[in-house]
Amino acid sequence: MSQHRNSVLISFKPQDYPDVQRLVVEGRSHRIFVFCAGDMNGLQDITFPHQSELKVNGEDVRANLRGLKNKPGSTRPVDITNYLRCKHANYMNQINFTYALTSKVSNDFYGGRWLD
Repeated sequence: MSQHRNSVLISFKPQDYPDVQRLVVEGRSHRIFVFCAGDMNGLQDITFPHQSELKVNGEDVRANLRGLKNKPGSTRPVDITNYLRCKHANYMNQINFTYALTSKVSNDFYGGRWLD
């Protein structure tokens, strides 16, 4: 979106993902991360659109989404574990990723997904 902002909203209940429910049972040994890459094929660096922000359950996630200046591959995935509400299996968690001012179309960035 070179001129406008766009958002991606992911909503989920912990009961729908057994791996998420393991957070409650096993605690800190399991973490949930958000990442973005520029392609789906082969080994990729983590790369977020330049103008982007991340909210989980309405709370701003403070994270470095750009990495080090002029250092491709220095961006790290964002740990959102502490922002999620997993103790209540029916709670609808919401992850909102907003991005803007990128010359790439939305299909040029790819994020991770849970696999059943």
